[in-house]
Amino acid sequence: MNYNEVRFGNWVKSGDHFFKIKGVNPDWAIFLHRGDDWCTDWMLIDPIPLTPEILEKAGFEKDGDYFFFQPMLENIHYRLIEFPEGNWIVSKGFINYNHELRVIKYLHQLQNLYFALTGEELEINL
Repeated sequence: MNYNEVRFGNWVKSGDHFFKIKGVNPDWAIFLHRGDDWCTDWMLIDPIPLTPEILEKAGFEKDGDYFFFQPMLENIHYRLIEFPEGNWIVSKGFINYNHELRVIKYLHQLQNLYFALTGEELEINL
């Protein structure tokens, strides 16, 4: 992972543990795991692949073959549709119109996109 892909609050993993980014710099990352367990080495972190289980922990609702969230505007919703090889298509839907926003693969990408679309942090219980 590169430092410019993540921001404060993004979730990443190291081994089998999940960490939350608390600071970002080209030379080091500060992330915290359960209390005071700190690490500062970019080489030790990996992105968290998106899965249906992660989306459920983030509060996304499942409707048929996709997960969705609906921000403040009632006639707009966003869908996440799973594709092969761990890719997810994020599409924006209006009442009678849909278009693809982007393809994402990892939780930190979803967190960043969610914040850009809603202005709010995506709350996740990992």
